[in-house]
Order: sequence, then C-alpha cells, then structure tokens
Amino acid sequence: MEYAELGILEPLDAYIAKEPKAFMDNIFPTFHKQWRGKQYYLPIETGPVALFYNTEIFKNAGIAGPPKTWDEYVAIARR
Repeated sequence: MEYAELGILEPLDAYIAKEPKAFMDNIFPTFHKQWRGKQYYLPIETGPVALFYNTEIFKNAGIAGPPKTWDEYVAIARR
C-alpha cells in the first residue's frame, strides 16, 4: 500500500460511513483493501485498448495489417 503511505490514495472511511450499503454494493471487492485501519479502493484501468497505426508505413514494410497478438505486436515494433 505504498500509494496510501505516500498520500496518493485517500482513505474512504468517511464516504463509506455516510452510505455504507450503496458504497460497498458498487465496488469490486478484489480492489477494496484495508491498510493501517483505513479502507482504500485501488484504482484500475478498465478502458478499451486501441491501436492506431500508419497503414502506409505498414504497407511499405510489408506488414499486412495490425497485430493480433502481443507477440506479433512486439515483432512488428522491432521491425
């Protein structure tokens, strides 16, 4: 919980105390943590992943299209 120790995360105890059921019913338990007697929720990125690429550069390099796996992504990046 180094983020909490650094003050990057705000303890949620005051918010949970105001509306405990509403708050606890709307979080993923996996990311709810208690540390040093205070409650925290660890943020995660859940947004979509998108790849933008220059089709002309790919064509000139002989690459048929965007990668379909992370291994293909790495191989294309190394080219």
